[in-house]
Amino acid sequence: MGSYPKSAGTIGAVALAVLQLFTVNNSIADEKSGPLVLEHADQLLSSGGDGDIINLVGNVHFSHDKADLFSQRATWYRKAGLIQFVDSVQVRDDNRRITAQTMTYYRRDRRITAMQNVRMVDFQQDAVLTSQRIDYFRDLKQFDAFGNPELIFNPNDDTARMVIDSRQMSYFADEKRGVATDSVVITRNNLLARSGQAEFFREPEHVVLTGKPVILQGENELSGDSISIFTEDRRIRSLLVRGDARALYRTLPDSALLEYSTAEITGRELEAFFENDKISEMVTRRNATSLYDPAVTDTLISGTNRASGDSITLFFDNGVIERVMIAGGARGEFIEPKFDKGEPYFDTTRYSAATIDYKFDEAEIRLLKNGNLRYRDMELDAGDIRYNTDSKILVARPLSDDSSSGGGEAPVLKQGTEELFGERMSYNLESRKGQVRMARTKFEGGFYTGQAIRQASEDVLFVSQGDYTSCDKPEPHYFFHSNKMKMIGKDKVVARPVILLIGKLPVFAVPYYVFPIRKGRHSGFLPFDIGNFERGDRFIRNVGYYWAASEYWDMTASLDFYENSRTILNSSLSYTARYKLSGNVGASYTRSTSWDQSRYVKSVRNRWSFRFSHNQTISPSVNLTGSGQFLSDKNYIEDNVFDPSERLNRSINSDMSLNKKWRNSSLAIVASQNWNLDTDEKRETLPSVRFSRSSLPIFPEPSATKNKERIRPGEETDQPRKRFYHSIYISMNSTSQNVRNRLKVNDSTFVQRNYQTMANQTGLTAPQKILGILTVNPGLNLAQNVARVEKNAVTDSLGLEAGKVVSQERYSLSIGANTSIYGTVFPNIIGITGLRHVMTPAVTYSFSPEVKNNQRFMSYVGVGGFSRRSKTISFGLNNLFQAKHLAGEVEKKLDLFSLNFGGNYNFAADSLRFSPISTSLRTSAIPKFSLEYSASHSLYELNRDVRRPWNNPRLLSQSISTSTSFSYRPSGEGEQTGTPKAEDIAKQVFAPKVGGSGQFSDVGINASIVYSYTESRGVSKSISKKVTVNLDGQPTKNWRISYFCHYDVKSKRIESQSVNVARDLHCWQAVFSWVPSGRASGYFLRINIKSIPDIKIEKSEGISTARGDYFD
Repeated sequence: MGSYPKSAGTIGAVALAVLQLFTVNNSIADEKSGPLVLEHADQLLSSGGDGDIINLVGNVHFSHDKADLFSQRATWYRKAGLIQFVDSVQVRDDNRRITAQTMTYYRRDRRITAMQNVRMVDFQQDAVLTSQRIDYFRDLKQFDAFGNPELIFNPNDDTARMVIDSRQMSYFADEKRGVATDSVVITRNNLLARSGQAEFFREPEHVVLTGKPVILQGENELSGDSISIFTEDRRIRSLLVRGDARALYRTLPDSALLEYSTAEITGRELEAFFENDKISEMVTRRNATSLYDPAVTDTLISGTNRASGDSITLFFDNGVIERVMIAGGARGEFIEPKFDKGEPYFDTTRYSAATIDYKFDEAEIRLLKNGNLRYRDMELDAGDIRYNTDSKILVARPLSDDSSSGGGEAPVLKQGTEELFGERMSYNLESRKGQVRMARTKFEGGFYTGQAIRQASEDVLFVSQGDYTSCDKPEPHYFFHSNKMKMIGKDKVVARPVILLIGKLPVFAVPYYVFPIRKGRHSGFLPFDIGNFERGDRFIRNVGYYWAASEYWDMTASLDFYENSRTILNSSLSYTARYKLSGNVGASYTRSTSWDQSRYVKSVRNRWSFRFSHNQTISPSVNLTGSGQFLSDKNYIEDNVFDPSERLNRSINSDMSLNKKWRNSSLAIVASQNWNLDTDEKRETLPSVRFSRSSLPIFPEPSATKNKERIRPGEETDQPRKRFYHSIYISMNSTSQNVRNRLKVNDSTFVQRNYQTMANQTGLTAPQKILGILTVNPGLNLAQNVARVEKNAVTDSLGLEAGKVVSQERYSLSIGANTSIYGTVFPNIIGITGLRHVMTPAVTYSFSPEVKNNQRFMSYVGVGGFSRRSKTISFGLNNLFQAKHLAGEVEKKLDLFSLNFGGNYNFAADSLRFSPISTSLRTSAIPKFSLEYSASHSLYELNRDVRRPWNNPRLLSQSISTSTSFSYRPSGEGEQTGTPKAEDIAKQVFAPKVGGSGQFSDVGINASIVYSYTESRGVSKSISKKVTVNLDGQPTKNWRISYFCHYDVKSKRIESQSVNVARDLHCWQAVFSWVPSGRASGYFLRINIKSIPDIKIEKSEGISTARGDYFD
């Protein structure tokens, strides 16, 4: 019981005895609760009349069950079972101790309410709870704290101390857990956590934060839907964040400047592991992403890096990140701000792999399995891509060092459409030097390989043991080999030596070779041509240079040298400015030599040619166009050009025109020259001016939108009525020419005929629709021709006065009518649902008077001249027969055939007033078959003005032409599209430079047969019958054969025929052409590489003499 003060006298002892008696009686009255025992009190100050309220003073001590309650003062309400303790209150219950200023103890509930500076110590859990109020439920061992409670675990251990603050808190001692709510703050060393609620457990030791939880550690931050903090042996073992997990790390590159670099990691779940209270590993799972944004002052990294994967794992050493691993569909991008000519832009590098591993201690980033790195137009794929941030070296290789053993994923570097393969690639980003081992690539249709490619600088590559071929076989049919090659940018390749191997057999070698590899327009040497003609004259052609001066113009210069014959200098210039002008200018100079064998005299001849083309848009309505060619002599093309299309063109035309357009009229000023190379005649027009005005109404039809009065809403207005005079149209044109003609009189004599003319024409038409079915079109045409001639021998002989301006006027009247008549029947037999006959009769009457004045002038200049009086009726009847038929469920229209007749009658003619009657029939109703027939009949006897009956005209001429074609494809083969025929390939032999390749597609055959019959009857009868056969077939995938034959049925003679055979030899091709007979009889054989047609073997006889027979 302890000792009591001596001041407690006899009265105190008696009172204490009475209280103890009351305590015993009260405990008997309540059997549910143990006895409440007053162990000690210094004084009993008062007691109610019924003994219900007892005041105790001085060292008050109660015990209830195993709890001891102490204070300096207490008031005991016996009936209520309530004791109020005041001053130095203390409760001892098991391993817990509570201190406070005031306390109320509810005996029946076994509940304690402590207030003012309340402090609870749990010695078993090493926890201290302080608050302004604590409710302690002894049976539940539950503490409810209010008024900014604070719970401290491990209060005496500075390294393990954890403090929990909140507005409200519940602590369950037996369950070894607690709940803090409202503005929860948890601190542990330098770690600070905030949340709306925290639930903490002692076994196992962990805290669960919910309600927007955030954990702060220095400048770093961790958040999510919930955060669990796990501890073990008084140390943090791990953290678990669920739902929108986010970790934010801030570092300060420069402590002098408060500019932070930030790294943010997000995911659906985040887990961090600790060793000795320091983080060792952090794993973010499920849609994990990371974002690194460096500070402006960070001198190591200047761009933003964003990455994602199924999981992101960070490994730490002493709290510092030493390794980052992104696994499961890892991908990311690095965005770096840059400047180009002062303008900002963002440069992006994208990367992906199954796993991305960044080891900080080794300064190495690895992309493992399906690694992909993309920068601008470059892309790198490999099983293992490594980048060392210290040495700035990038290495790509397969997952296994031995790619042939199945390691796979060998490095592939792509840029645009180009791909470079290799067993190992390395590149130094600082020195911009690299190396590729066992490289393979495809460029411009060719395949390149090399044992090693070494990049000496940004634009120079060295290749050792390099090969080139266009054959895609693993063992190519041919290839070029060089021990050493130097590639300069994308400009050219210098190789030495160069050996051509067919299979494994070397067949050709040169000490060195330079060839261009630049795409598009670029300057460089031209591919030249070496050979010899059948006559033994050797040559070298096209030795020159192409200069791409700018994007607006370029120039070419070349030299052709023919032994013992001539030297030709060629040059050309092309220019263009988009939407403004384009054109080209070319010139050739030839110095030819020849020997007079009889006199042994050498003669030298200088010759030239000039050509141009120009197209310029001066304004939207004005343009200047022109083209032409000028030669030193008429035989220049025949002697110096080998292109058959140019050699066959025997007329040289040159012109330059300026055109101006208005809304309804136009003006053209043209200067032109025509030169007939066979007759050496020239016609020059310097200039020709033509003005024309399109057909317009004299009285335009009024518009409904003009002069319209204001009307009320909903009221309609009458449309203007069209009058007959609204259909009267006028058209005008005028052409003036200054002509200089050089005409040939005989083999050695020419005459110059110069004159000026002007031709004016005005036309009036007034088409009218009568009764909606008949169209009547009257017309008037007025013409005036003006001429002036210059003096020459011909004008003197014709009696024409030179320098005099003369004119001639004429007019003509006409009226025409036409209509269409339709007839339709619906037989509904054999799928034909309808037949229609469209008949279009037309008749026109025209009159023109006789014109005689100045007819000699007009005949001389070629305009106007003598004209007889004419009264002519022209008549015609066109017939179109059509059908409608069912094709499945769809009704289709088909033109069966057309049958047309025409002729005219001249009332003013002295005799033979009826013209010949023309008849034409045309049909293509039958698929792949067509028929055309035309005939001309006279209504008069031969050489006599004697009429024949209408039903018995005399046949003048007739012609029949039929053609049919068919094609066959075996089942499963598609239609041929765009495939050259064998004869088209063979025609390349006539080109000056053979290029291209024969293409082969579907197996099948195409055939066409044309039969023509022509007959004319005059004084004598003439008949022609001919058949033309074309066959083109591909019997197998690699063979193509064609045959052409032109057969004269009447003479039973083949006029011409040819056989062409082409064979696809994979990367090679062979062409054989044979003409059995005729002037072009002979054969031609060529075998060449498809991609390099100049590498070829050729042999010909007969048909190739136009271009020479030579070998390259």
